[in-house]
Formats: sequence, C-alpha cells, structure tokens
Amino acid sequence: MSAVGGLRDRTAEEQSKQEKLAARVHGYKGYTNGGTRDESDRIIRAKVLRSLRAATKSVTMALSRAIESSGSDKSEVIGKLIFQLNYIYSALSRCPLGQAGLLEATKIEEDKAGELVSQDLAIVDLAEEIETKGKELLELAMRGDYDSITRVIEELQVIMSRIEGMASSREEILDGMRGQ
Repeated sequence: MSAVGGLRDRTAEEQSKQEKLAARVHGYKGYTNGGTRDESDRIIRAKVLRSLRAATKSVTMALSRAIESSGSDKSEVIGKLIFQLNYIYSALSRCPLGQAGLLEATKIEEDKAGELVSQDLAIVDLAEEIETKGKELLELAMRGDYDSITRVIEELQVIMSRIEGMASSREEILDGMRGQ
C-alpha cells in the first residue's frame, strides 16, 4: 500500500468515526472548524454525563430495592457502584474542556483530531453501555434475581474502569493539542 493510499484509508476511517459520532450525538460538528470546537466538546460531554446520570439513578433505585429485599448482602456493593459512578461523573464534568485550549490552537493536526474523535466515540459507547447495564441492574433487582445482579455488577465495574481510562487518555490528547 502506498503512503497516499494509507493516508486516504486513515482519513476515511476518521471521517467515518466522526459521522458515527455526529449521528449519535445531536449537534456535534467536530473539532477541525475553530468555531465549533468548544461547542462540540460541550455537546459530547453533555451526552456522556446524561448517560452516566441516568445510570446512577437506575443503580440507586436498584440499591433501594436490594436493601428492601435482601438486606445488606448486595447493598454495600451497589453503594460502591454509586460512589464510583458519581466519581466518574464528577471527573468527566471537570476534565479539561476543549474551549480553553482548542480555540487557541489555530490549526489542529488531523491525527490529533482523529484521536480525539476516536476517544469521544469510545467514551459515548461506554457511557451508553453503563446506562444500559444500570437499567439491567434495576430490572434484576425488581425481579429479585440476585444471582444475576452479581454478574451485572462485575460487568459494570469493568466498564467503569474502561471509561476512567478513556477519560484520562482524552485528557492527554487535549493537553497535547494545547501544546501545539
């Protein structure tokens, strides 16, 4: 494969990710246009935070149901999940905004913008997955299926660890963009 062909493939892949993100996050326009960078960052962040907040509500209701039905057996673990969800929510709501540094950069390198789009897409995917698992946890608690709750809790813990790592990687990408 020639260098031009590889660049063309990478550009098409990045464009495809940006299109996926735009289709899933209403109002997202990308990072290459200076006038939309801060708004795109705000929109992505708002989408992720809405999913995490919905998951926190579902897990909190599951906690209430678990306490009513089984006492403290699962309630301590679910309480820790709520704490971790709130921690992630807080960290993502306060992590570096694109507005401060991205608007100052007159030109963003395409590979950096592509990395940021990839991170954003992954974070949106994980946030939606956390929201879905939170709802599943609530449904299991409502049915009293406490054996399955353990599995979902473990899955949630793995997903939440992944989103924390993605948030850190996103922060590093933003820091790199500010340093250009």
